[in-house]
Amino acid sequence: MGRDRQAGSRQYKDYAPETAERLRMIVQGKSLGFTLSEIKQLLDEWSGGAIPKPDQIKIIERKIAEVMEKMQQLDAIKSYLVAKLSRLNEEG
Repeated sequence: MGRDRQAGSRQYKDYAPETAERLRMIVQGKSLGFTLSEIKQLLDEWSGGAIPKPDQIKIIERKIAEVMEKMQQLDAIKSYLVAKLSRLNEEG
C-alpha cells in the first residue's frame, strides 16, 4: 500500500500512483453525490473494464437525474424558507 516516511515531527505515507488515483476517485465520487457503496461498485467494475460504455452512460445519466431531483427538492425548501422569512419580517 504505502511506506512511511518522516518529515520533521510528522509521519507521511507514500502511496503508489494507482492507490492515490483511487483515493482521488473516491473523494470526487463523494463530492458528486455517489454513496460509498456506489463508488466501490464503480471502482471495482469500471476500472476493471467490466462496465460497457453504454452502461457507463446509463449510470451517469441516472446520477444526473438524481441530482436534478435533489436540486428541485432543495429549491422547494428554499422557496418555503424565503417566504417564511418574508412573512416574519413583515410581522415586525
